[in-house]
Amino acid sequence: MKNTILITISLSLCLSCKGPLKKENTDIKIYDNSILSIIDINSKIEILADSISLPEGPLWDEESNSLLFTDIINNKVLSWNEKDGVKDYISPSGNTGYAPNSGEALVGANALNFDAKGNLILCQMGDRRVSIIKNSPTSKPNFETLIDNYNGKRLNSPNDIIISSDGFYYFSDPAFGFLNLDTFKFVESDLREIDFHGIYRFNPINKELSLVTDKVSVPNGLALSLDEKFLFIKKMGVL
Repeated sequence: MKNTILITISLSLCLSCKGPLKKENTDIKIYDNSILSIIDINSKIEILADSISLPEGPLWDEESNSLLFTDIINNKVLSWNEKDGVKDYISPSGNTGYAPNSGEALVGANALNFDAKGNLILCQMGDRRVSIIKNSPTSKPNFETLIDNYNGKRLNSPNDIIISSDGFYYFSDPAFGFLNLDTFKFVESDLREIDFHGIYRFNPINKELSLVTDKVSVPNGLALSLDEKFLFIKKMGVL
């Protein structure tokens, strides 16, 4: 890959205007000029939704021409499109009572993705699993568990998930479900069975789960390089 582009997104989306603005938009911060081949520096930043405590996992759904994203605090998946605005999509999203959890930390769903058949994959922090569900709005979700343990020990709280071109799932499993939101420190709990923050690879064909690394403290976002030779890992608090 010729260039690696890292962009900090502050819970808003950059949408191209119909015509160029007269002045450069100073709200857009450029860290690598190669991004200019993708976005217009004159783009207008438009707020699509507000009053959401902790939005995460933005995923564009081409079938419905909608943006799907998670509301972690309120345990929902939301959708946005130009016609309907913001609406509840799947609720509850990440804390359904499937697994014991602290009940006080981040327990809603986080990252979203699509499998090869268009089903929705969710990192469920409260249920402490990676699950799958038909991609359609529902208030009575019927999730199917893909991964909920490593070597017989229940996962911490899956956070981000990406899929390689050959079909492997890579996901991060920090212990955000055991994070004290007042002190921003991890709490000791008998419910936590894995004593590290892991990065895993899952084969959806044979269901094999392998540990990529347990050496990254508090891993968060994941991305693959364009040639997929490198896996980039975003640590909490570090870009």
